[in-house]
Amino acid sequence: MSKVKLSDSFNPMCPIRCILSRISDKWSMLVLYILHEKGVARFKELQRCIPDISQKMLTATLRTLEEDGFVSRKVYAEVPPKVEYTLTDRGRSLLPHINMLIAWAKENIEDIMNDRRKKYNSIMRVDHFAIWCDDIEAMRTFYTTYFDCVSNNRYHNPLKNYTSYFLSFGGEDCRIELMNRPDIVNEPAKRGFMKGIAHFDIEIGSEEMVDSLTERLRTDGYIIASEPRRTGDGYYEAGVLDPEGNYIEISAEV
Repeated sequence: MSKVKLSDSFNPMCPIRCILSRISDKWSMLVLYILHEKGVARFKELQRCIPDISQKMLTATLRTLEEDGFVSRKVYAEVPPKVEYTLTDRGRSLLPHINMLIAWAKENIEDIMNDRRKKYNSIMRVDHFAIWCDDIEAMRTFYTTYFDCVSNNRYHNPLKNYTSYFLSFGGEDCRIELMNRPDIVNEPAKRGFMKGIAHFDIEIGSEEMVDSLTERLRTDGYIIASEPRRTGDGYYEAGVLDPEGNYIEISAEV
């Protein structure tokens, strides 16, 4: 039998590509491996072994494997019909190669997952969180005055009567979006003490800075919800309510 050249595999009509594409999909190797482990299996049994596969997809996968001669399907003349699936000799001949892939995956899984996490960590970040406001200008003044936030220009959508500001923390990426729309109403519950977002934390550098800012906010009439203290998880923090009652932690690592 003549060898297949690498250049041949670049051809979309290459038969090798066609064969490999049908056994290297998401489900085929799983079905082959389960049939190898069980010897004989019925449809429902296969479905229980692969709980995240749909009935439609399992049917299509078994049909493809049967068409290519990897799986044999036997129908018994019973009511209701009984159907069993087994591996053919061709299917069994593929198992050593599947086992080699499984062994390779086990050997490399830790490094692969570490590389994947590095990739995700370089992409995923908190860009901003948003607060619906009654008095958006008072909220903007609070965060720019006490936390040195930098505000962009006011955005207004007259069609929806929607107004917003984005506030940035110096060189940090995370931002606050302040939003106002007259039809957004307040629920009769205490903010920060119901299910959902309880608070957000602004780290400001040192214990002395936490004490100083807490006293400054108290003097200016804001409610100190939690006095400065050391926590069991390594922070020195205080809690203050912003002009609309949102709970803000002011903290420093200790």
